[in-house]
Amino acid sequence: MHTLLPQSPKFTLDYEQSYQFLRYLSQLSDYQIVVNEDKNSISLELQNTSVLEFKLPLPFPPLLAEPSLAEYLTTFTAELPNYLLILLQAGQGAIAYFEAGEMENHKVIRRYMVRAQQGKAQIKHLKSKGKSKLGSRVRLAQTLDFFEEINEKLQDWEVADQVSRILYSSSIDLWNLMFDSKIEPPFEKRDPRLRKIPTHIYSPNYEELLRINDFALQGYGQLMQTVELDFFKNLF
Repeated sequence: MHTLLPQSPKFTLDYEQSYQFLRYLSQLSDYQIVVNEDKNSISLELQNTSVLEFKLPLPFPPLLAEPSLAEYLTTFTAELPNYLLILLQAGQGAIAYFEAGEMENHKVIRRYMVRAQQGKAQIKHLKSKGKSKLGSRVRLAQTLDFFEEINEKLQDWEVADQVSRILYSSSIDLWNLMFDSKIEPPFEKRDPRLRKIPTHIYSPNYEELLRINDFALQGYGQLMQTVELDFFKNLF
């Protein structure tokens, strides 16, 4: 066996490496594999002590406590699936469609949805008290246009039925408004393919789509102690 002694207790694997790593772990007999559905991660345990934690790339299928890891791996392959990436902030959104990890379509949309003095969206205010003032009415109209354009573009691409995962970042208020739009998104609010992106999003634009895509395709591991795993002998 090869003793793993990386320079750092944290490591990253690309999409294909992550798949192969899970295949390797599924064949180990000395360790117990514990699934954390909420974190989209697995832990490797030895005598009830966690020795390694690994967070899966976001386009992977959702982890379930059952079936076994070996059975889970039969539901997909090491090839990158098709997926949507949706980044929403007040007044700015960026959406993209990826095929085999390559961006095939993208759109950046901007609208006037914030108060100049406060610099943040006044979503609830616009839907009630704020309608009487001209500035508020303009922001409300821009807000409606914002989501209609996003949803219309997603529909125009005609790829919703082809994607395995819909990765998104949005506040609860903005996400609700997306589904309240006159033009509906081409997927349901509780679509099982949805996965929220667990990292900070900067201003949604083309460059941010690329950065978040790189983040999404990585598997992130952390070692709690030195373990002997042959898988790593050519990586460190």
